[in-house]
This record gives sequence, C-alpha cells and structure tokens, in this order.
Amino acid sequence: WVGFAHLGDLHYYDLGSGDHGIAGGGSLANYRRAYSDVLLQPNQHKLYRSCSWWYQWDDHDYGPNDSDGTLTDKANAAAAYRERVPHYDLPDSGGIWQAVQIGRVLVVASDTRYYRSPNTDPDGPSKTMLGAAQIDWLRDLLMSTSARALVWLMPSQWLRSTGSDTWAAFATERAALAGMLAELGWADRTVMVSADRHAARVHPPGHQYGGWPVMQAAPLDAAGGDPLYDYPDGRPDNPGPSHSQYGTVAVDDAGHEIRITLTTWRGSDQLDQWTHAIRTPSPATPATTGLIERAIA
Repeated sequence: WVGFAHLGDLHYYDLGSGDHGIAGGGSLANYRRAYSDVLLQPNQHKLYRSCSWWYQWDDHDYGPNDSDGTLTDKANAAAAYRERVPHYDLPDSGGIWQAVQIGRVLVVASDTRYYRSPNTDPDGPSKTMLGAAQIDWLRDLLMSTSARALVWLMPSQWLRSTGSDTWAAFATERAALAGMLAELGWADRTVMVSADRHAARVHPPGHQYGGWPVMQAAPLDAAGGDPLYDYPDGRPDNPGPSHSQYGTVAVDDAGHEIRITLTTWRGSDQLDQWTHAIRTPSPATPATTGLIERAIA
C-alpha cells in the first residue's frame, strides 16, 4: 500500500478532561507521552514503519470528548503533532490540514478540531468546523491543482442528519462546501473517507450532502458497533461487532478514466464495495508530488 491513513482517536487519553487518572492535564509532556505509548504497541509500531502514515486527530486524541477550537491546551496538541507525526507541509501554525498529490489524484486531509466552533453554538454562517483559513486554502488548492480526482479524508462524520458532534450540527458550512466543490467542478470527481463512527459502510453517489461516494471506515480496535441511519439500508439496531474494521482506497488510472474503488472490511472479510469512475482527458505524464521522495527519506 502507498500509505495508511488514520483519521483520529488514535488514543483516548482525553487530555484536559481530568479523566483516566492522568495528572498534568493537556501539558506538552502528556501529549508527547500519548504518542510514545501508542508507538510502543508492537502492532502499531510495525504498521507505521511499513508504509507512509497520514494521521489527523479527532476529539479524543486532540483533547477531551467533543473538543473544539476553545481547547485551552490546543497549542500543545499542535506542537506534539509536529514533533511526533510525519506530515506534509502544514499551511497553518496550529491546524494540521494538509494535502499530497499522487499521480493525478489529490489527497486532502482536513482538520475538524483546531478552529471548530462549539457544537452547541447555533448553526449559521458564523459557525465553522474547518475555519476560514482552511476553507480558503482548500478553494485555492482545488483551483490550482493539476489533479483530476480528489480523495477527501474527513475525521468528522459527513453523512449525518442528526448528531451534535457531526457535520449535522454544521449544516450551513457543509452546504457551502458542497456548493464550492460543485462550483469548481469537483463534485463528481470526489470520494470521501469518513471516520469517528464505529461502523464500516460505503454510501454510493446521490446523497444530499454533495453527492459523492462516502466510505465510513472504523474502528481498528474498539468494542461495539454503531448504526448508520443515513446510509442505504441503515438500521436502528446495532449493526454487529466493529473490531478490526477499516477501509481501502484503490486507484486505477487508465488514462481516459480514473477508477477509485472503496472497500470496507472486517478483518479479512469484505463488507461492501463501490467503484467510482471519473472520465478525464488522458495525461501526457502523470506527476507525483512529494510522496516518493518522502517515502525514501
């Protein structure tokens, strides 16, 4: 595999909450300790040394449950991330959004916590999950890239009509982002990978939140499972065990068409799959930006 993407809740230390008997709150030392504890685990240690590792935090590893941009010690979270996590260029001094182009596919990893408004704020134009700087950066990138397809890594749940700690509570900004991608001609050239919810399922194109395919892929290591009300055949009951669940994104660039296959798994058992075909002019020479050089380094 070219890389492994982890979209948050790498650990559940909930620094700053006072829970779990951890002294020192959200100190820089505690954020460093959290990474050290994770990387001492032999399976994770082996995985992160075997391929490129793209990691975006979510709430439990950025701060407490449902944490946002008001987090007191978020500068410590940002400093420890920059010390301990391999990453591409970070346009911001605090937030960790980033992107890399692989062939003709642009991979964008969003930061849904550092500038996030509190979930309980009333929805409207001033309520934000990504922050103005990140949205401006994304628009500029989509207008300037030579890529023809987009894989959008989204730690917070995109396909939700309810839920305080999801995009449902930021419906105005979600609609604006969907409109921006449509305006720039990206809506039918995008696939999204979403996390947080303990479930694995692929939603095909056609939903009301932008329309592109969305793969929900979690968790690698957690008990229980959550229903997916906003997915086809979503059930109100528990969908079953969710340990060892993940998703894969496979790209086949045939020149005239880029095919992106989203597959969800539980262990070695395939759960479901969708291939999104993107018609595109044949390239002269696909360009790879940064990935090979960084992998060798």
